[in-house]
Amino acid sequence: HDMLNSPKTHNEAVTGPEEQHWMPSIKDEMRSLVGNHTWDVVMKPKNKKLVTTKWVFKKKINPDGSMRCKSRVVARGFDQRKGVEWFRSCAPTPSLTSPRMLLALCSKHKLDAHSIDMRTACLHGQIDADIFLEIPKGLEKEDCETDKEKRILNDEAKAACRLNKSICGLKQSACTWNRTLVKSLKNMGFTQMEMDPCLFVLTKEKNGKKRKITVSVHVDDTLPCHENEKDKDFVLAAL
Repeated sequence: HDMLNSPKTHNEAVTGPEEQHWMPSIKDEMRSLVGNHTWDVVMKPKNKKLVTTKWVFKKKINPDGSMRCKSRVVARGFDQRKGVEWFRSCAPTPSLTSPRMLLALCSKHKLDAHSIDMRTACLHGQIDADIFLEIPKGLEKEDCETDKEKRILNDEAKAACRLNKSICGLKQSACTWNRTLVKSLKNMGFTQMEMDPCLFVLTKEKNGKKRKITVSVHVDDTLPCHENEKDKDFVLAAL
């Protein structure tokens, strides 16, 4: 149990006895945020409330028994105001029947099924409100994309991050990700089922033979079912 104890704050992670394990994880998270152009560093707008942030740290056990350290910057969504920083917060989740039905069909028709956990899923969702974050701890000038952002960050008390994309912790993060994923699947030709909005089906035909590719979605976890590796690659392209 003690081995799985994680830091509670950014300062604890970077100054504690396990600093050498957490620093690479923290740097990786920051690279992901900056690389996805999640925000622009701007001057703090007057009379605009900032949404506060925090770091969340967690140790996870890999399938081979080894341990990895996971770090994530999250927004503290309770700072958001409805109708200002967020409008719609809900996202659909599948009924218990759908994944059970899919697995039963896979067993009967000898289809392949595998689980896909989308990495940094929230960052793929386009933000739907004007949101300014406080500068996350650990954001350095070398993490900025432009010289202008570096100059602004010199006076951190007057700086803020204007979001371009959703991040974890926002009221609407799951909703914006779901909207982005549904649009991608539909563009690939999948049909969203009326009986379960988290279930998507695509029928492909070749040489007069029809086959179906089915995907069940649960937030950032997906369950694709298909016949061959080509179909698997097709699904991965959609996701």
